Amino acid sequence: MPWTGALMIGAPIAGHLADRFGERRLICCGLALQAAGMGWLAVMARPGLPYSQMLLPPLIIGGWGI
Repeated sequence: MPWTGALMIGAPIAGHLADRFGERRLICCGLALQAAGMGWLAVMARPGLPYSQMLLPPLIIGGWGI
C-alpha cells in the first residue's frame, strides 16, 4: 500500500514537473529513485521476512520513482 499511495500522490506532481523540466530529467530521476528503493529492500530482505516488518521509506522511495 505505501508503494501505490506514493505512486498516486506522485503521478500528478510528475506531470507538472515533466512540463516544466522535460521528460528526460524526470525519467532519469525516477529510475534513480526506484533503484535506490529496490536496493534498500534488497539489502534488508531475508527469507521469511513478513511484509509488516519491511521499512516504509524504501517502499515510498520506490513508489515515487515509478
